[in-house]
Amino acid sequence: MPLKKAEAMQLNQITLPALDVEAARDFYIKLGFTLIVDGDQYARLQAPKGGTTLSLQRVEALP
Repeated sequence: MPLKKAEAMQLNQITLPALDVEAARDFYIKLGFTLIVDGDQYARLQAPKGGTTLSLQRVEALP
């Protein structure tokens, strides 16, 4: 059964694996995301609109 518009799910936090956190971070900044946390192993960014944040976590290999 489809959700009604008022019941639609809203994303709060998404975490993505990244082989190169710096390159991935720069890519999302170019898309308009705002950098919140910056590190070698982890970065967190805020979407241009709404409250959704995106985390990038360094991994050795992609799943």
